Amino acid sequence: MCGKKISVIVTAHDRKEFLKEALLSIRDQTLDRKLFQVVVVKNFLDPNLDDLIESFGYDLLNGEASLAKKILEALKICEGEIITFLEDDDKYHPDRLARILDVFENHPECIFYHNSLQEIDLSGTSLKRSHHPMPKKTHLFSSEDMREILSSMISGNTDYNTGCMAVKKSLLESNIDVFKGATDLTFTTTDSLYFLFALNSGKSVFIDETTLTFVRRHDSMSVSLKSDPKENAAFIAKFSETYASMLTYISDTFKMNPIAREYIRLKFHRARIETIICNAGQKNEVLAELFELIRLNMIPKGKYDLLLYVSSVLFLFSKPMSFFIFSRILKF
Repeated sequence: MCGKKISVIVTAHDRKEFLKEALLSIRDQTLDRKLFQVVVVKNFLDPNLDDLIESFGYDLLNGEASLAKKILEALKICEGEIITFLEDDDKYHPDRLARILDVFENHPECIFYHNSLQEIDLSGTSLKRSHHPMPKKTHLFSSEDMREILSSMISGNTDYNTGCMAVKKSLLESNIDVFKGATDLTFTTTDSLYFLFALNSGKSVFIDETTLTFVRRHDSMSVSLKSDPKENAAFIAKFSETYASMLTYISDTFKMNPIAREYIRLKFHRARIETIICNAGQKNEVLAELFELIRLNMIPKGKYDLLLYVSSVLFLFSKPMSFFIFSRILKF
């Protein structure tokens, strides 16, 4: 493989204040600059940032509003066989791209990569408490280990945050019609789609315990909890409801293997429980969703799933207490 081996897609929507730091984290990569391409897609003009992007030799596109449509625009000019991502408010460890290239070159059967993350505050200081537990060990899952990959998602959030992911370009190209269809929905989570495509590919997946992405927590995140409990309830219910709609669309239009379909069902029933709790729905609705998770043999392995079960059981006795517990754990 010659030329650019990795294409980094950087996306920004309205927000400017962190983008320079994100771009600098790419500039400071230890991987030879000749080996990777950077495509920045944003929906605003800023002469200073535009000059900086040009000075770094990065490609610049003025993209559509949604994240998924920005990705589609960037893919048209991506040269690398490996695609990775970065949102404007996050940043990379200097060794991230070198690590990705090493993994894919040493494991050519690998189609999807996910590294661990460290959450940081506005100033870039590491936060002691992580809202998203990461994998505890590095492992290459073969095509025979699909169920173990699903278990790693439950306990280690390996379907979370595109800034922790890298995929073969061929994976996105082979699923481009499904991806395009999802962009027309009100809400699309690209990280779930990438993980789903990988599960459905039957190819190997590399899960890396190494912390190589820094994810910033702040009030202007696209998914962050509000200070008022009632606002929280409305926000989480809407988020979960639209997420469930996306999963329904995928389930109806995408031909999936059994493990990929199990992943979709698991995520759907999770989202349904979240919606019911936040909307103070009927007890029998929560029971029905809980039974579905149990039928899927979804034994809670991660903290989130364990507390989601607790919240669901509490819902049968006290809806306010159930939501109180739930609102403390669901911190995006």
